[in-house]
Amino acid sequence: MRNFLKLSVSIILVFSMLFSLAVAAMNVGAVEVGSLGVAVETVDATAGDTVDVKIDITDNPGIIALKMSVVYDEEVLTLVGATDAGVLGGYLFDDSYTSPYILTWNEGDADKNNVSTGTIVTLHFEVADNAVAGTTEITVGIEDANDCLNYDLEAVSFEATVGGVTVKEEVVVGDLSGDDVLDSDDAVYLMNYTLHGAEDYQLNQSADFDGNGEVDFNDAIWLLYNTIFGSELYPLH
Repeated sequence: MRNFLKLSVSIILVFSMLFSLAVAAMNVGAVEVGSLGVAVETVDATAGDTVDVKIDITDNPGIIALKMSVVYDEEVLTLVGATDAGVLGGYLFDDSYTSPYILTWNEGDADKNNVSTGTIVTLHFEVADNAVAGTTEITVGIEDANDCLNYDLEAVSFEATVGGVTVKEEVVVGDLSGDDVLDSDDAVYLMNYTLHGAEDYQLNQSADFDGNGEVDFNDAIWLLYNTIFGSELYPLH
């Protein structure tokens, strides 16, 4: 009788373990599909420049369709073109380059998910001539859950990293005194820097004008010669 009870308890324990494993397997299968991660590049520019901004997929659980909007400040940036990178198939881009700008990819005839990552599109912007120094954001997003779908036509969540264009103040190379003019005063300024240090004479740019890897009195002489004899003989590195 005692042996029978032991056998019964053992059988119950085995079935209990098998049931627990089955529940665990069901829970694993129910894990939510990961998010599509998209990142916008941040690039430097000066007013009046034309710049390229890449948009990358950083995480891809698998999709076949994506409709994404790009939002930017039209007072600072003018979109002049968009180049597909070939990572996602069936691309269709708006002909009207206005914000929000719509990018669409649809691989409806695919037989499986596209899990590729990397650059999916490069946007070409012109920076306004009157753009002030600072960063203007470029954001991406989807308007509806069905704008990002996988092969089973299930909505895939979308997470984006903001990028943009950082407009830098245009600096006249060699203008160390900061008066927007390159002249002998800048050579004198650099001489004072080498003699008295950066506390009294701060540099607003690299002053290694002779290109030897050091900033010293020779650079001040080189800069002076540049103002006298010209950049053809004494180019500023």
